[in-house]
Amino acid sequence: MTQSVRLLRHQLWRMSASRRWGVPVVVAALVAYLAVTEVAAVSANTGLKPGPLDVHAAATNNLMYVGYLLLTAFVYVMGDSLVSDRLSGYGRLVLARGIQRASRWRATMISAVVAAAFVQVVLLLWCTVIGVIWTREAPVAPPSDLASAPLATRGLALFPPIGTGANMLLRQLSVAGYLTLAFSAICLLLVAATLKTRQPAAVVTCAILGLIADYVLAKAWDGWLIFSPGVRLLEGVHHNPAVRQNIPAWSGVAYFALILAASYLMGRRQFGSADL
Repeated sequence: MTQSVRLLRHQLWRMSASRRWGVPVVVAALVAYLAVTEVAAVSANTGLKPGPLDVHAAATNNLMYVGYLLLTAFVYVMGDSLVSDRLSGYGRLVLARGIQRASRWRATMISAVVAAAFVQVVLLLWCTVIGVIWTREAPVAPPSDLASAPLATRGLALFPPIGTGANMLLRQLSVAGYLTLAFSAICLLLVAATLKTRQPAAVVTCAILGLIADYVLAKAWDGWLIFSPGVRLLEGVHHNPAVRQNIPAWSGVAYFALILAASYLMGRRQFGSADL
């Protein structure tokens, strides 16, 4: 365990020094901007007063924003790190210092979770800051008129209605936590699946092709919705009465937790025989 902790600290330091992390930061800002334009349009059409946190709720319930843009950017940065380490000889250097392969894979998994949490915090901050500037209001706990309005009143389902008694701030923090689990699970699965390749673009290519295939399957077969990672990526689908199949809220957490555990086991096995 000491080896994993020592290596984890080193990996986190290397990640923090990388300029690549500017990519998801910029993409998160773009997502926040796109989301606020949608919220503004709905607010203008309905006359319902929005709140700053509505921007984050809208951003995290749009697969184009949270999947094709932010998840792909995250995978591009995080998922490519192992391949780059192998091409640079860093992997062999780590093994030469007596650090076991299992310890390095554990450190990789934990660093992926930390990196996913960083991306989600950045997205929440961007959305909140842009929301505050736009609405000229502070982010408060009670949901706005727009957030609590029924879908029929809103005219566009940016995100499921939120009860007037809910704490909007805690809700969006929980959404960020849910997406942290989802992002790290999907990223680790892709890394484990492409671990033996030496192509730096393999992980992000698999992410894009996987999202497209998932979209096609969801459109062609209703039964796929229960298994679709893209559908489950949107936290609001578990609370949306308009969804075509009932997907319990707890199942989303269990779904990505199982993917994360399976990815860890698969990656550990692959990592044991990979040419570093």
